[in-house]
Amino acid sequence: MKYKVKKRSISIAFFTTVALLLSGCTSSGSGFCYWVTLDGSTGDAFTPWWDTDGGTSDANCISPNACGGCSVLAQEPGAPCGRCGGVYVCEGPDSVVCDDPCAELIGCSDGEREGFLDPQEFPNIAACAGGWSKAGIFDTVPECNRLSGDDTINPTGSGCSAAYLCAEGWHVCDSLEEIDAASSIGCAYSWEPGTFWVAAISGDGGRECGPTGADDLFGCGSVGLMANDSCLPLTRSSGDKCGDIPETWDCPGGLFGSDTEAEDVKKMGVGGGGVLCCRDEPTDPTDPDGGVPDGDI
Repeated sequence: MKYKVKKRSISIAFFTTVALLLSGCTSSGSGFCYWVTLDGSTGDAFTPWWDTDGGTSDANCISPNACGGCSVLAQEPGAPCGRCGGVYVCEGPDSVVCDDPCAELIGCSDGEREGFLDPQEFPNIAACAGGWSKAGIFDTVPECNRLSGDDTINPTGSGCSAAYLCAEGWHVCDSLEEIDAASSIGCAYSWEPGTFWVAAISGDGGRECGPTGADDLFGCGSVGLMANDSCLPLTRSSGDKCGDIPETWDCPGGLFGSDTEAEDVKKMGVGGGGVLCCRDEPTDPTDPDGGVPDGDI
């Protein structure tokens, strides 16, 4: 989706001068800049108001960015990112993405775990903090180049789905069996107070997990109702309309409650938890290094 602004009738040259002198087009999106999602796939660039469509062929593109496009990049190519010496690289002419060799090991798209912290002990599961604006926990469609997570420039996940808190090669955990195999302690972890970590698992109601339904969210954490035994190893439930987990979790519902929290949920802030991510192709848990090469973490 692109945010359009109406062109002023006064000359482009005049407004260009004013914009550059007064505030420029900054990476924070302030002044005369607007957050945009380009080509339906990225959310990590800003565009000047005079370039209304973000296209590289716009005649008003005065000075191309380092990737060859018109938009002002959120980060310059070569800027450091991640935990293993990663850097931002161009992803087309108008966006950048973090190229971090440890992303696959960590499991979180921003390069840092907030739960199941030790990738050697937990090579196949990670808790990843952040928000998302695309409703639901079942959506796996690419939305924002994985530029989401509490350690990125897009911590609230604007334009992102829950899935893109997970690194490439990982997904929001979607079966009780894979969670059980990935964590020898289940949810019995020392979670940060006031956090809930959701899996892409729900049910038909009554705090029960099942193969169908979208009634309530289920996961791990330090808050939430106690889930029923059908959800083990998951132990926590969101309650109706997410009423028993932090306010950053938005499950609108109706006047008399909701039975579709798993389809409707958005997470509108950084705090309060995030998602459980599982590796697409689990490593051998008996590997003494947990799949982590020496010195990488």
